[in-house]
Amino acid sequence: MLHKKRYSNRFIIPCIIALVCGMFFVFMLYDSPTKPTYQITKTYRDDYRVVFKEGIIETFKQSYDTDREYMFCLLGEQKGDTIIVDGLYEEKLLEHNKYIIRYANDPPCQINRSIGSIHSHPPSEECRPSDNDLFAFGEMKDPEPIIAIIHCQHDELLIMKLPDKHNGLDYRSLRWSVE
Repeated sequence: MLHKKRYSNRFIIPCIIALVCGMFFVFMLYDSPTKPTYQITKTYRDDYRVVFKEGIIETFKQSYDTDREYMFCLLGEQKGDTIIVDGLYEEKLLEHNKYIIRYANDPPCQINRSIGSIHSHPPSEECRPSDNDLFAFGEMKDPEPIIAIIHCQHDELLIMKLPDKHNGLDYRSLRWSVE
């Protein structure tokens, strides 16, 4: 005959509390896809600046659409601490859905005089690169990009200086002007 062992409330209640707390901490540690994994501060770095030739910013604003992402390759050069964007090349979009965006060139912007790229993101609380963006930036090698721009709102640009052999990725935006 089997005997059932009875546990007192002094034992059961602390076990239930420990179990619930443990589950809570597991869910708190889980990094959901919508929760940013790093924080972008709204600060600027002043060691580089970006100069856009007349008409380029207007092209970005005209291309911004909350339902469809765009990408342009930035053409130009770096002169000391100034990065000059004097032309654009639009990457041809092959596939676009909720999960994937595929361009004709993979990786994109591997063309003569390319210094980086700009692409749009749908409006969100925080203007930041996605994990896929970071992976794509790392794939671009010939030529190696200097900057990456994310167009997050109609008038909001995050301009990042990409890593080089001396510096890692810095999420502070570069200051820019139009000349």
